[in-house]
Amino acid sequence: MSDSSQLPTRRPRRLALSLVASGLLILVTAASVSAGNPDGSTSPGGATPPPPPWGDGATRVNPDPTVINLHRSAWDHIKVSANGKRLVVYFWMGIQDCNGLGRVDVSRHNGQLKIKLWTGTPKGGENLICPEIAQLYKTVVHLDRPIIGGGLF
Repeated sequence: MSDSSQLPTRRPRRLALSLVASGLLILVTAASVSAGNPDGSTSPGGATPPPPPWGDGATRVNPDPTVINLHRSAWDHIKVSANGKRLVVYFWMGIQDCNGLGRVDVSRHNGQLKIKLWTGTPKGGENLICPEIAQLYKTVVHLDRPIIGGGLF
């Protein structure tokens, strides 16, 4: 008699072992998912926490006249105060040891407000090795007369 008569019993055992292992994996995954809140959040009560009232994720910077090697940089978005005289200009830039806001030019032409940001290298940052990462920054611009309306543009 050959050992081939035992093959049919090995295959069902391997199949049964695979099914049991798969079932355990599904149970463990389901248990970890159900341990969280139904909406997928990790905060108590299942609600996603609101952003902190003291911040919007941007670091506030002021123009620094000592920044060198200036070049124009694009702004991301602008928030306008209700009275239209205060603008918060958001932009992306690298870390402050290596990058700085040199100046902000604001001009009006044909009824349009033009805002130009100038960024560059802060004094003392010329010889640093800097990582290439971007962070969100903001600067505040005060206008002598309001722009029309308010909101975001």
